[in-house]
Amino acid sequence: MPGSVGFVDVADVATAHVLAAQTPSAGGERYMCSGETRTWLHVVSLLRSIFPSAPLPTACADGSTTQPCLMLRNDKIRRDLGIEFTPLERTLRKQGDALARSGLISL
Repeated sequence: MPGSVGFVDVADVATAHVLAAQTPSAGGERYMCSGETRTWLHVVSLLRSIFPSAPLPTACADGSTTQPCLMLRNDKIRRDLGIEFTPLERTLRKQGDALARSGLISL
C-alpha cells in the first residue's frame, strides 16, 4: 500500500488517556496520539530484521521500492502530557510474538 501511517502502541494510547484525564490543562484539548510515522516499506523492513525467517516482500505490489512519508507531529502530546512513545520496533516485536504464540502466524 503506498504512503505512510502513524503507529502507536496500544499501551501508549491507554497511558495517554490516563494522563489526559489527570492533567487539568488537557481539558478540551485534542492530541495526536501517534508514536512514529513510517512508510509500509519501512515497516516491512523492520519486520524482516526482527523476524528474518518470515516471508515478507521487498517491494510494493507495483514493484516500487520507495514511498512518500507524510510526517505526523506528536510534539504537543509529548510536551503537554509528558508521554514517551514505545519505539515501533518494540511494538512490532511484541505483536509478532503474540501472533506466533497464538498460532495465527508462524515465524
